Amino acid sequence: FAAPVYYKQYLGSTPDVSAFPDLLKECGISSKDYTIVADKGFASEDDFNELVKLHLQYVIPIKRGSRIVSEYLPLERHHYTDVFTYNERAIQAFKIEKDGFNLFIYYDSQLYANELADSVDRANKKNEARDKKLLAEEKRRNKGKGRLSDEELEKLQPIDLKEILAETPEMGTVTLRTNRLDLNSHQIYRTYKQRQSIEQFFKTYGESLDLEASYMREQISQEAWLFLNHLSATIAMECLADIARLGEDKNISFEDLRQTLGKIMASKVNDQW
Repeated sequence: FAAPVYYKQYLGSTPDVSAFPDLLKECGISSKDYTIVADKGFASEDDFNELVKLHLQYVIPIKRGSRIVSEYLPLERHHYTDVFTYNERAIQAFKIEKDGFNLFIYYDSQLYANELADSVDRANKKNEARDKKLLAEEKRRNKGKGRLSDEELEKLQPIDLKEILAETPEMGTVTLRTNRLDLNSHQIYRTYKQRQSIEQFFKTYGESLDLEASYMREQISQEAWLFLNHLSATIAMECLADIARLGEDKNISFEDLRQTLGKIMASKVNDQW
């Protein structure tokens, strides 16, 4: 299971990409044996260059609309060369080889359906709002009291839902960039999905344990607070792993467990209370 293994205080102005090599060196981890799984905040070209300079391996998603993949879009179904299943969902993959790294474009039909439904829903709501403004303006103009110019009126024309598809060729896709040239599309995808455990840790750390703000004024107090947080977060993630091993992860959250344990006022050990 995923768990925090090391922590260290840094100034708030320290870039994450600079903290990585320092942490790896201090805790004795060889960068060649581990892969950084980060979010889109690391997807700038400067960050990628810095990671390579530090000899760090990575799997990082890039933002939609990136010029590096736009020339390959839109992709048709026959363009995808690999297909595999992940969590009972079919995933198609297309590989782009670049100098020193690979790009994998993944298509998830369920993600596509969800994003399309969301886009259409938002477009319909905008159209409803525009219709109300148009109707109100027509009533005002019939009374000779129009407020909007012809240009403003033109902007209130309904959104063509077909334009949504044309403007978002990456709908239903995720593009990952990696310098792990030894891994195939399936392995890279599974590696990236480990980030879900990282997100779960941050959610547990911030929302369930409420450890995001310290309000400490001295460095020694801050360090003691961080140490106790580290222990608490480690125990919390072990609890989540135990819940998952019992097959109850869809029914029991860490918050459920914490509330239940909070009601226990005494424990019996070796027949002694």
